[in-house]
Amino acid sequence: MTKQGLGERDRIVLEACRELGLPVAVTMAGGYCPRIEETVDIHFRTVKRAAEMAQSCKPWRREEGAARG
Repeated sequence: MTKQGLGERDRIVLEACRELGLPVAVTMAGGYCPRIEETVDIHFRTVKRAAEMAQSCKPWRREEGAARG
């Protein structure tokens, strides 16, 4: 998968979680490239995208989550 493809995957997953009101936790795992610098860049892009999306969301509250299901 390309960096662009990984970014698109992140966008799709994070937007779906936002639309459903689901809390998100991001963890880093595995290596995508032989060069550590490339893997770090990929992980950085994921965390950056998640942080940007989190800023556009209202804070999740336990009462709201419990009411959903």
